[in-house]
Amino acid sequence: MKAIMAGVNLPNMLSFRTYVSKVFGMMAMLSSGMSLGKEGPFVHIAGCIASFLPYSQLDSNKTLRHQFLTAAVAVGVTCTFGAPIGGVLFAIEVSSSTFTVSNLWKAFFASTVTVLCFKAVGKLSTAAVFSADASYFYTGIAPVGINHEQPFFALLGLLCGITGSYYIQF
Repeated sequence: MKAIMAGVNLPNMLSFRTYVSKVFGMMAMLSSGMSLGKEGPFVHIAGCIASFLPYSQLDSNKTLRHQFLTAAVAVGVTCTFGAPIGGVLFAIEVSSSTFTVSNLWKAFFASTVTVLCFKAVGKLSTAAVFSADASYFYTGIAPVGINHEQPFFALLGLLCGITGSYYIQF
């Protein structure tokens, strides 16, 4: 996606054939329980969907195409982690040399709608196919909302912050 957004012409990278193969590959990988990354394929699938949208200006207007692909990158990361701000930050990172500020709110809006759609699908049944959060990893006290690992993470953050401040002073 970074190469496409930088202007490299890759003819079949966002084609329908690539989309179908990525979707079936992701379904097979997720259903088998393989320990493979989902972020890259989800970003690629979102980019393919963005390139399929029926806007005639997408082929002729490079700025509009770049805005659509930036939002698609943000949506792909949001689909993986359920974090719209993280998706937008990753989209900024991918398109850092050509990012415009007007894309920021568009990518954030698309990412927020993505999370809301995942939450709506999750409410339809208790056994949702997708989840926008990592609640299945939660083993803490449910009413309090504290996981048993959180105090250790806070302590680690405090120690790293103090060590970093001492390192900067010398």
